[in-house]
Amino acid sequence: MEKILFFDGTCAMCNGLVNFVLKYDRKKIYKFAPLQGHTAKKYLPEKLRNDLSTAVLLDKYGIH
Repeated sequence: MEKILFFDGTCAMCNGLVNFVLKYDRKKIYKFAPLQGHTAKKYLPEKLRNDLSTAVLLDKYGIH
């Protein structure tokens, strides 16, 4: 299972988080997807997809 960081695709602060992770993820282990997108719909329950005040990490251990 890949490590996917879901974020609000329209939030400037969330985009800042993505840029921060990209800068320090030298091994390129994280993937990124907006909470409003198809990947989030596939992997996350509706409650989490609708809570745009948070970022969500999905990995082999679950949803965080």
